[in-house]
Amino acid sequence: MTTRLFAATVVGGSLVLLTACGRSESGGAGAAPSVSSPADTDAAPSISSPADSGAAPTISSLAIDTDAVRIGETRTLSGTFQFQDGAGDVSELYMKIGMPNGKEMLSPPTELATTRGLLTGSIEVELGGVFPLPGQYELTVWVRDEKGNDSNRLTHSFEATE
Repeated sequence: MTTRLFAATVVGGSLVLLTACGRSESGGAGAAPSVSSPADTDAAPSISSPADSGAAPTISSLAIDTDAVRIGETRTLSGTFQFQDGAGDVSELYMKIGMPNGKEMLSPPTELATTRGLLTGSIEVELGGVFPLPGQYELTVWVRDEKGNDSNRLTHSFEATE
């Protein structure tokens, strides 16, 4: 199961659309994650059984498919990042785009139903729309667990040129 959320806003006369998508790396239809202990960090995504220790999830390895876009062109950037959470309760994805004019756009939280119960996994993200201004944009992602603990944040910069 894949969850998608769309948030749109108009900036400088152009539509900018944020899309968030969450899916575990074991995820396809009918795939069941394997069971492992929290100490097993080299394993595939796994089902968690321990109580939440209160520790925030951690994310790493943000990889986005491009470093440049053209102004006025409709474009979707896609990527992934990894997560780890000892309690297996990662529940929401957040994305923020920083624009060249200093404004920021925060997407509404995306429910990550397919990552619940996983100690490790991969989350897909997409950012799409028309990028209206020349200059550097920054995409920042993070996750939140069911206890309200936010992970660290990862940022990818890309340039919009004419």
